[in-house]
Amino acid sequence: RIGRDLHDGAGQYLVMVKMYLESLKSGRPSIETVQEKLSDCIQLIEDAMGEIRTTSYELCPPMLEECGLASAIPWVLDGFMERSGIKTTCNIKGVDRLPRSVEVAIFRVLQECLANTRRHAGSSTVHIQLWQKSSTLSLKVRDRGKGIPQDILDAFSHESPGKLGVGLRSIKERMLQLGGDLKVASSRRGTAITASVPVGKPPARNE
Repeated sequence: RIGRDLHDGAGQYLVMVKMYLESLKSGRPSIETVQEKLSDCIQLIEDAMGEIRTTSYELCPPMLEECGLASAIPWVLDGFMERSGIKTTCNIKGVDRLPRSVEVAIFRVLQECLANTRRHAGSSTVHIQLWQKSSTLSLKVRDRGKGIPQDILDAFSHESPGKLGVGLRSIKERMLQLGGDLKVASSRRGTAITASVPVGKPPARNE
């Protein structure tokens, strides 16, 4: 997912910079043309830097480290809604600070689900639920898009990781490593992905 984001984002801006600079090598461009192309290059480089900053923050945003998963999710959804135009709603109940491994794993599940919604689902909305009940933390991401292709669903159900995309396979493995699971329900009316992981008793607030 990181490689795809870099290729589709910052990589495309840098391709344009290269094209503009190469165009200045041919012929004898006027001073005005040179200045115009250089201004375009500066803007493209600034855009590429912005894409890289966004990707870096998404890898491990400071808010996740400092405030925890329950605070980081609304922050992520605000940025996602601004970039994609997809309306997001969120419902978080009874979630306190959790072990870092759990928070990062659930955060990665959310990132992958949002990326798939934006790229493939064709949905105008996405709803997020995060709740802790007894000793289990659960995240549910639901859209109203066109659903996941049947061959992908079959591969997921029959545990055929070779046929799954990198992203879906990665988040499934993350859940399994923590003793949790990942469930996918999809139809032409949308997709719901639920990740659950055991967390034990939440730490006291003064710890």
